Amino acid sequence: MLPTTKYYFSSLFLIFLLSACDKKAEQKPQDYPYNAVGMTMGTSYNIKASKLPDSLTPKEISRQVKDLLDKINGQMSTYQKDSELSLFNRNTSTDWLPVSPEFYEVLKESIKISQLSNGLFDVTVGPLVNLWGFGPDEMTLSPLMRLSSKIG
Repeated sequence: MLPTTKYYFSSLFLIFLLSACDKKAEQKPQDYPYNAVGMTMGTSYNIKASKLPDSLTPKEISRQVKDLLDKINGQMSTYQKDSELSLFNRNTSTDWLPVSPEFYEVLKESIKISQLSNGLFDVTVGPLVNLWGFGPDEMTLSPLMRLSSKIG
């Protein structure tokens, strides 16, 4: 794995680990010297930490969290027309397309999971998701009518 990819996934894991460490019954709000809340990717996040590294201030950690989440959203969003994933999905060329190391890793793992599941996990399911109205495209026809027009 590339060094930036390791850092990327390690940072993402740390964010989710910190957000999952919520023991409301055992700890009082004053037990958390760091608490960051925000919105991203159509949902919210709440990160609490009872101890911070001496080398980082709460403001610096908040900036790093926001920067990392913005980077992930800029790469993987199906709702942002200019995200790396949206640009990749709209590309109709058969020429090689340069992608970021992180995007490559996600795509490579998606293909691997698809192969291991004998196609039950389908990385190309986006058009079907949009067809049923769960994707970024606005649904204008009933899913059944749209599906029948796609298959003849």
